[in-house]
Amino acid sequence: MRSQLFSVYVHWPYCATKCSYCAFNKYLIPKSGMQHEMIEECLVSDLSYDLERLSCRHDRILNSVYFGGGTPSLARPVMISKILKCLKDFLKSDTEVTLEMNPNSFINFDTLKAFKDAGVNRLSIGFQSLRNQTLKEFNRDHTVENSLKSLQDAQSIFDNISLDFIYCRNDQSINDWKIELLDILQLKVPHLTLYQLMIERGTDFFKKGIQIPNNDICAEMYENTIKVIHPPLRIDVCR
Repeated sequence: MRSQLFSVYVHWPYCATKCSYCAFNKYLIPKSGMQHEMIEECLVSDLSYDLERLSCRHDRILNSVYFGGGTPSLARPVMISKILKCLKDFLKSDTEVTLEMNPNSFINFDTLKAFKDAGVNRLSIGFQSLRNQTLKEFNRDHTVENSLKSLQDAQSIFDNISLDFIYCRNDQSINDWKIELLDILQLKVPHLTLYQLMIERGTDFFKKGIQIPNNDICAEMYENTIKVIHPPLRIDVCR
């Protein structure tokens, strides 16, 4: 019987700040601090329950584990260890273990090394833009300089790194995106994920009445992106 691949997504819903565009399930870090042990216990308990339903399926192969959020890089590295220990019967040597992170002051070389030692072998870093004014409008808690420093530290530890960016922004022209895209390519990472900005109900952008460029402009930005980026660089362009 052919083996069946499956993946595990672990959601860490806490953030240091709320981004202006984000409609995901997230919460600000409590003023009293994070109850890490309780959260880790709940995540492991929930995952263990799900795995029990797979226990009779010995043909299952774990293809990937993805820690998303929220901002899972605010979790303790031991959280990664606990989850992977729970998955030990399914883990393979080539299972991809991804951690989403923001390039803010909470992340430094030692923290990245601890996540690597805990079992993370791929980072997805939320740059979102190479323009400080845009990051400010997005209410991101980092600057372009923070981003570049985080990438430099990450590249000294990890081989597999992906960067996230948002295009089709409200103040962005087609030429603006072309120039920024060329700057992005200079970062020389193996994988890019490029998202078209969407104004979701309930977000700060929605409340402020922010508008994105019209469909024709967004479509041209998308087409230009496909033309500019070539293999072997991996790219996910989302519209």
